[in-house]
Amino acid sequence: MKRVFLFATGIDERLPLALRERYLAFPERELPEILKEVGCSAFVLLETCQRFEVYGTAEEESLQREDLLQRLFPLPDPYRASVFYLENADAVRRLFRIAAGLESALHGEVHILGQLKRAWEKAHQNGHTDKLLNVLFQDALRVGKKVQRSLHRERALRSFGSLVAEVLEELLGSLEGKGFCILGWGTLGRSVAGTLLSRKAGTIFVFSRHLHHIPQEKPFVVITEKRAIKEAFARSHAVVCASGSARHLLAPEDLGETATLPQVLVDLALPRAIDPALAKGRKLLDLETFLGLARERTLPFVQESEHLEVLITEKVERFLRKWRGFQADPIIRNIALCFEETFLEARGAIIRACNHDEQELLLLRHIEWVQRKLFRKTAEQVRRFFEEER
Repeated sequence: MKRVFLFATGIDERLPLALRERYLAFPERELPEILKEVGCSAFVLLETCQRFEVYGTAEEESLQREDLLQRLFPLPDPYRASVFYLENADAVRRLFRIAAGLESALHGEVHILGQLKRAWEKAHQNGHTDKLLNVLFQDALRVGKKVQRSLHRERALRSFGSLVAEVLEELLGSLEGKGFCILGWGTLGRSVAGTLLSRKAGTIFVFSRHLHHIPQEKPFVVITEKRAIKEAFARSHAVVCASGSARHLLAPEDLGETATLPQVLVDLALPRAIDPALAKGRKLLDLETFLGLARERTLPFVQESEHLEVLITEKVERFLRKWRGFQADPIIRNIALCFEETFLEARGAIIRACNHDEQELLLLRHIEWVQRKLFRKTAEQVRRFFEEER
């Protein structure tokens, strides 16, 4: 029986933003074919503005590791160190740490849990997962929820939206009554809008392809056409881009000479949504800037880290015991077949030898009870052996 192992691979934050936006714009439609060709049997792609990571399963000696890394991350030699590859317990630990918010630049952020759930659900719906990955991601979600419950409320509620609002307050002063334009209404866009509302911001202009998700009441104003963005810019104190695309959403050739841009431009997208040429005479803050600020401003979370590391270690060990139990399933199925054949033979012999009186029929029922009881106990012992002894 071939053993199945887990692996995780991706790019860490050491890769410069210019290269990250180039290589993270990976054609997702090509991923299943590439992984299949290198020997991966199931996978989940976790792709956010901060990370591009693949969690997968493969049979031993089937996965072509070097080929996998070269095809997913064709980076120049000086940047190869930013590619990580982990297996089994190390891969499980990384996913659990991500769910707990320990691998995010903004330690303790709450949005990563939703992103992780959507990544798993998408892979599951497309038929790309297996039993092991399904249980792994379900356990990771439980770990993340337990961590959020264990943290102090003010720390657990931290998000990039709150960080953006803090920076805007430092640059613009009070946000009360001021206008803002948000491009993109995904997780980041909604987070920014929520924190702006909590600080009593004025009109919030929103441009997105998914209009049915945007609130229709004040202070929100929905922008349905790109040419209407110029008017929104003229009435805004800052623009926040929270949605990436194949090309810049804001570029000099799109705006024209008459467009008036706010003095503060925030670009949270990857690939970048705002052409750096627009930064002339304005304050342009990109994702790299906010990642640096996030590391500086979440130091209080470190106080919780020791407790969380112990929790995660316990959950990793528990998952590994459960995983070893999965490996017992083929053996238990073989035992079940042996039991079934043996008891069918015994039952047949009794039926042929008996006259169907009351005692003999009682014996048949007793044999069936013994069959169920004995098999259940044997299967339990085999599974416990895999979980605890191997």
